[in-house]
Amino acid sequence: MGLGVPDYEDNFQIDSGWETGPSARGAVSRLDDKLVVSVRGPASILSSLSPAGPLADFFVEIEVRSEICEAGDEYGLMVRAGGRGSPWQDSHYRFLITCGGAVRASRFLSGVEGAVQPLTPSADVIPGAPAVNRIGVSAIGDQFRFFVNDIQVFQFEDGEIPGGRIGVIVRSRRGAQTTVSFDDFRLWDLAEG
Repeated sequence: MGLGVPDYEDNFQIDSGWETGPSARGAVSRLDDKLVVSVRGPASILSSLSPAGPLADFFVEIEVRSEICEAGDEYGLMVRAGGRGSPWQDSHYRFLITCGGAVRASRFLSGVEGAVQPLTPSADVIPGAPAVNRIGVSAIGDQFRFFVNDIQVFQFEDGEIPGGRIGVIVRSRRGAQTTVSFDDFRLWDLAEG
């Protein structure tokens, strides 16, 4: 996209402050210079927010590697995520790819999900496991664009959530375990001025 030097980068070689640790649903950890999210059990979700501060307008990209997954399992980026005590607590957008080679986006407002881009097969996603894809999200005002392997796969308009933090997310559907590693996180602040 020709954005120049990122405002924030993380290659996960050191602990830079991503949310990590075990839970009843799995674990988020740094391993082999990657952020690894491992979800145990069907219909489980784990996420981790980056240490970068909240943003409204940005471009973010990250390399994702499916390690263990089934066709319906999803992984990707959470953006404009509200933190505890914010007016947007439990609100964010999700930009996801599936292990089966599809893409989708949803908006969570106060924990309630609504589709903004329905599940759509995409030839730009490398399916299966192991597979490496690079995903990116551009958010400027109410305009969102989702990229997979440097190809724009969809765009939409939605002005419900004005800003927030950025993170990663993994969701298992039916499988007993879904594991995805994340690497080369790069973020550009596109705010004017």
